[in-house]
Amino acid sequence: MKFFFCSIIVLFFITQLGCNKPESFDSVQVKKSIEEACAKYSEAIREANVTDIAYVYTVDATIIPPDGEIVRGKSAIEEFYKKLFQMGMKEGVLTTIEVGGNGDTAYEIGKSKILIQPEGQAAIQDSTRYLVIWKHQADGTWKVHVDIWNMSCR
Repeated sequence: MKFFFCSIIVLFFITQLGCNKPESFDSVQVKKSIEEACAKYSEAIREANVTDIAYVYTVDATIIPPDGEIVRGKSAIEEFYKKLFQMGMKEGVLTTIEVGGNGDTAYEIGKSKILIQPEGQAAIQDSTRYLVIWKHQADGTWKVHVDIWNMSCR
């Protein structure tokens, strides 16, 4: 009888270990998906298309701009980008440096080159560094959930 109870306990722990196994994370595939989304984002900036920019964000995304207020939700993010375009943002080219994560959450560390040209003024090129948290969506896409960056102001 003692053997029976010990066997049940061992079997229980084995099944628990199997249930707590982390989901697989294919970093090569995730990086490819993120780089594709970044290319679409860059194209949307060149076209000043706030709808396509907002598409890369989750419904409840948060952006944390340098020296600015925290912005939450797609409609607020669209308004934020409209203001950037009014200030003369023309281009944003992203370069992914590192991707990692687990399950349905990934992080991306990267850098970008931003071109801003206010009306009637000389163009300003700046570089940024950023950290983005991505969430895997039910449709198979990866979308930005948290976006934070800084500016070099050079």
